[in-house]
Amino acid sequence: MQDRTALQSEEAPVITRARHRELIKTTAEALERFLSTDLGADIQAEELNIALDSLGRIYGAVEMDEMLDVVFRDFCIGK
Repeated sequence: MQDRTALQSEEAPVITRARHRELIKTTAEALERFLSTDLGADIQAEELNIALDSLGRIYGAVEMDEMLDVVFRDFCIGK
C-alpha cells in the first residue's frame, strides 16, 4: 500500500529535466491565459490546446500530423 503522507505533501515535486520544466512552464502560462482572457471561447480553446500539447510532450503523446510526417519521410517507397 502506498504511503498517504507522500500524496498529501504540500511540497511540489522536484522536476529534474530542463525540458520537462520548460514544458510545465508553457502549460502553466497557457492555463493562466485561459483563465484570464475575455476574448472568447475560440481563444480560450486554443490556450487549452497549447496546455494539453505541452503536457502531452512530457508523457509521450504524439500528434497525428507529426506521425504522418515521420511515416512519409522515413517509410515511403519511391523516394
